[in-house]
Amino acid sequence: MEMNIEFYREEPQETVRKIIRDARQHMGYTQAYVAECIQMSTRQYVKYENGKLPIGEISFQQGVNLCELLHIEVYELIAPISQILGATSA
Repeated sequence: MEMNIEFYREEPQETVRKIIRDARQHMGYTQAYVAECIQMSTRQYVKYENGKLPIGEISFQQGVNLCELLHIEVYELIAPISQILGATSA
């Protein structure tokens, strides 16, 4: 079975930014609180949330912590659901 390399492409930056921002706001967290919880400066976190830094530059552990804190799935930050479904049906 051939591996679909496209599966590992990042989501468009706007989509990732929106996922993170919406989840944080839904939880009622401030940007400073999220940054502290994932051991990152508030300034750096704001850059990720505003799309000024690509989410691919975040450390693995910080990404996992961010997903756990905001109750989102890791795949939401790394691959569009359409690609995930396409990869499993091939």
